[in-house]
Amino acid sequence: MSGHVRRPGPVAWLVIVAGFVVMGWAVWGVFAESERTAPASWFTWLIGGALVHDLVVLPLVVLVGIGFASMARPGLARCLRWAVAVGAVITVASFPVVARFGERSDNPTVLPLPAGRNLVFIWLGLLAVAVVVGVVWDSRLAARSAAGGGDPIDEPVEGDTREVEVGSTPGGESGPGKAGSTKAGSTKAGSTKAGSGRSAKGKTASGGDTASSGGTD
Repeated sequence: MSGHVRRPGPVAWLVIVAGFVVMGWAVWGVFAESERTAPASWFTWLIGGALVHDLVVLPLVVLVGIGFASMARPGLARCLRWAVAVGAVITVASFPVVARFGERSDNPTVLPLPAGRNLVFIWLGLLAVAVVVGVVWDSRLAARSAAGGGDPIDEPVEGDTREVEVGSTPGGESGPGKAGSTKAGSTKAGSTKAGSGRSAKGKTASGGDTASSGGTD
């Protein structure tokens, strides 16, 4: 890894500046209209929400993630993770209704439905669907793994150092490359044979000359 750090570009800086401008404008609006915004209550909710997130929500998410990561069934773990994420969003969004905030005894139509019971049913449905889909997913993964586990095709064989000649087929049939090699080898063999013939002829001639010389003497 190189030590180069990628810095934000012009578009990123534009978005960052725009975000700070919007946040500054919101804070200014809280104080500019303090008679309607109640800055003390606003900051209480802001700081309280941050503390609840960092001290309660974040540790729970980390613990749930560690639990899912330790599961031996990857399909079931993924499905349960999605179910818990969806259920958590629904729970946070419906919390004021479940907690019966704003309930009035003189007007039961404000919150007529049992939101707490309905939220429990939603969680049970999410978990049931996640378990069924996860089990099916894991069974398919296991079947696919079993089907491919005993197939040695395309797997390298340890200790196999055989080389395939270029232009030849696995069955031993010669292709263009092998034919060219054979032809070149035949030519080389012919050259050697011709050379041997010339050498033998030269030796015979030399022998003949020697014999003639001996006879003359």
